[in-house]
Amino acid sequence: MAKRFVDTELWFEDWYIKYPLEYKLFWYYLISSCDHAGIWKVKKVYFERAINKTIDLDDFLEKINSDKQRIRQINDNRWLIEDFIVFQYGKYLNMKNRVHVSILKILENNNIDLTSIRGLLGVKETPT
Repeated sequence: MAKRFVDTELWFEDWYIKYPLEYKLFWYYLISSCDHAGIWKVKKVYFERAINKTIDLDDFLEKINSDKQRIRQINDNRWLIEDFIVFQYGKYLNMKNRVHVSILKILENNNIDLTSIRGLLGVKETPT
């Protein structure tokens, strides 16, 4: 089971509190069901069954990205949560860390340029 850091200040963010309950829950669903690189395979059926409501993904993306890009659509089947890597792991990835190496491989496999990750300052070759 994956464990994630969660931003407890989210409940005080204007962009978050203005959304309907199902969108707030969906945001948490995304950050808890994405892989360790912040990539979510678009599968909303589990979520919709859990809350017994449907989610309009286009509307969700439009609203969640209205003031800042929070989710990048990689393709029709995959999304990247923009700030996930930096929030979970910090501003640098380290080649001596197997998790970080795995993240780099996932990004490469999804054709995501490392320099396009907001807030990521680089990759280190030595332990920090």
